[in-house]
Amino acid sequence: MVVDFHTHVGHRRFWNPQVVEEFTRLSPSFGESMETLMTPENLIGFFKGQGIDYAVCIADNSEVTGCVPNDFVLDFCKGHPELIPFCSVNPHEPDITETMVPYVQRHRIGGFKFFPTYQYFYPNDRKLYPFYEFLETPTRW
Repeated sequence: MVVDFHTHVGHRRFWNPQVVEEFTRLSPSFGESMETLMTPENLIGFFKGQGIDYAVCIADNSEVTGCVPNDFVLDFCKGHPELIPFCSVNPHEPDITETMVPYVQRHRIGGFKFFPTYQYFYPNDRKLYPFYEFLETPTRW
């Protein structure tokens, strides 16, 4: 079994223009192929052709790269067991647990993405401890 553990899904409108420009500079076909691949069926077909069985699809919540909403990723993965959604956590919200519980209760979530270097926080910040405790209790999610 092969798992791609870092798959960005989304459309151009979610990312900061500088990110799209840089990727297009590095790969001129990026913009076109990105939009073409951004259906669950096309992405699954592409990965199957590469010998990849599962893909972790991550949401983004960063001033640096842009914001691919949790709802988009969850809807994108819904009904496709090959696609494993990871929600993005905003560490600057007053109560992350309260914000994330509704997602956990309504959706199949494989995990959560934290991005300290782009979200400007320390992973050992004590205000995150209640959310970490929530994550340590699998029966709660």
